[in-house]
Amino acid sequence: MSHIGFILPSVLPLKVVSGLVFLTLILFSGVAFSSERLKVAMFEFAPYEFSRDGQVHGLSVEIVREVFNRSGQAYDLVLLPWSRALLYLEDGRVDALFTVLDNPERREFADFCDEPLIDETVSLFVRGGSPIRYEGLVDTLAGQRFAVRQDFSYGLEYDGAVEAGLIKPLLRVVNSKDLIQALIFDQVDVIIGDRYGIPYIYRLNFIGHPRSKGIRKLNEDLQVSPAYLAFSKKRQRHQERDLFSKHLRDMKRDGTHAAIISRWDEVPNP
Repeated sequence: MSHIGFILPSVLPLKVVSGLVFLTLILFSGVAFSSERLKVAMFEFAPYEFSRDGQVHGLSVEIVREVFNRSGQAYDLVLLPWSRALLYLEDGRVDALFTVLDNPERREFADFCDEPLIDETVSLFVRGGSPIRYEGLVDTLAGQRFAVRQDFSYGLEYDGAVEAGLIKPLLRVVNSKDLIQALIFDQVDVIIGDRYGIPYIYRLNFIGHPRSKGIRKLNEDLQVSPAYLAFSKKRQRHQERDLFSKHLRDMKRDGTHAAIISRWDEVPNP
């Protein structure tokens, strides 16, 4: 098998040497980033991805930026409504989209990375100081007053407990802010929501509220669903997909991925 290598003169400017070494590493790795700028779509889904003061921020945004910085891939983030983002991914008007749950229907047009970007986690929250505990058996919460998002599914175990009459949601609301308000005003005992989203919304709206005693996430989560960055099949970005997955795995091994998540994983107490 032949190999590609470089013979360097005895003296070369540092920038040239660095560039040649970097190119050598890319060639030997068998995967190279694209010289084109990728158009990467995102949507408003705080705290994973959102806009503020003309800038984009979020947990998933930080991870995606770090991956592309490591690979050297040029990219532009494009903020779109969710339904339009999916449509643009399908017809190839964007190269990629995050944060996306995998399903057979989307696999018809989306080329998912083989490494999850992050887990979307459904968790249970109670007021700070509440004695309520949860160790993974939903029926142990029978009798507690629940608030949930209207028209949301929270996994087979919880949905089954509701269907069996073991849990009877007292309140159904349209957004997570209303969930938290019901909890701190003692209208309910337990709320169900996103592991990172509920603390983020609490910090934005309820820190210092005279009725608030803080919130606490119960130990066990209700449901964990891996979410991904997916490339458009029409754009044929197989090399970019593989390189993204590689650097994402490296981030998980060296602790960078966990460090980013930890900055968004604080459940506030007064």
